[in-house]
Amino acid sequence: VSLLVVVGGFWVMRDSAWVRSEPTLARISSITVSEGHTRFTLWGMAAEGVMKRPLVGYGHEGFNYIFNTYYKPSLYGQEPWFDRAHNVFVDWLVSGGIPAFLLFIGLLVSAVLALYRSEVSRAERIFLTGAIAAYAFQALFVFDNLFTYIPLAAILAMAHVASSRPFKQIDRLPVLGTTELNTVAPIMLVVGIALVWAVNIPSMRAAGDLVHAISGIPGGPQANLDYFKKAVADGSYGTQEIREQLVSYANSVAANPSASNQLKDEFVRFAISEMGKEVERAPLDARLRAQYALIYETGGQYDKALEQVNEAIALSPKKQSFYLQKANLLASAGKPTEARAVFHAAYDLAPSFPELAASAAAGDILAGDLAGGKAFLMEKLGTTTVNSTA
Repeated sequence: VSLLVVVGGFWVMRDSAWVRSEPTLARISSITVSEGHTRFTLWGMAAEGVMKRPLVGYGHEGFNYIFNTYYKPSLYGQEPWFDRAHNVFVDWLVSGGIPAFLLFIGLLVSAVLALYRSEVSRAERIFLTGAIAAYAFQALFVFDNLFTYIPLAAILAMAHVASSRPFKQIDRLPVLGTTELNTVAPIMLVVGIALVWAVNIPSMRAAGDLVHAISGIPGGPQANLDYFKKAVADGSYGTQEIREQLVSYANSVAANPSASNQLKDEFVRFAISEMGKEVERAPLDARLRAQYALIYETGGQYDKALEQVNEAIALSPKKQSFYLQKANLLASAGKPTEARAVFHAAYDLAPSFPELAASAAAGDILAGDLAGGKAFLMEKLGTTTVNSTA
């Protein structure tokens, strides 16, 4: 009853000056079903993908492939890439299919049952059950991270301890004495250090090298290039991020008039080589194909750039940004008529976006049809003066 009174009172006062003046309360008061359009769209895309692979899913980090294949043009204007469905339950469906989803549900349900079968006090049981319910509710709208995993693991551990029973077979095992511990402890220490050295250190070293690579440091861009080479050679889990940052930095160096042609060429060639390795590792990732096309374009290799962006479109046929990238490539390659058709193809995917209408009109103008471009703008936007970079 208290909860209903508090929530109901807040809803009644949601437009008051007191609520609007407090940023956190104002943000909560602005939550509506319509604001959830993006999440609902992501969940629908995830459902389409899971229907194709209901038993095994796509593995961890697999939502990226669903996002590319089942991309909805209505998402244009949102952030360009989503690597999570923003719903923990849906994320488990994506990662491991229906079996993983049921196991995750079973984990939460078994924790609640364990608490009610335990001898903990009523207050502790209510508190921990409420914490599990709160986790499950917030999991409908966000994805898991370190700050949700740790409390969840702690709550599951408390439920386990409260309901666990001794195993006679384990109780009968001999207890390690001082002599055995003195023998085992050094071995465990060496193994632990070896694991940290093999698993953690390379990624920590690569992270430091990448920070130097994208920062202003003594030695200028040449030193940045050296750090990029070190970061890639570290063999960490972040190699994809390093290579994508390399493409971005190589583009900025290529556009820097104070950089020597030799350095520009070295940056671009290295970025092409490394992104090629990344595409070879994950050939079905449309995002990597687009990055590969971008660095080929920077190097003036328009045919190879078009080849990669066409691969990206084949992998994600409804993503407008790929069509715009292709159209700009065609324009740069001196093919304005072909570019015009691709600009309009991007617009036709989602005619409700003014930016795409401006791009389509720009395609008309690039093809020499100034009157047609103006007429298109007047028809779609009601003006020929558009605030757009198209």
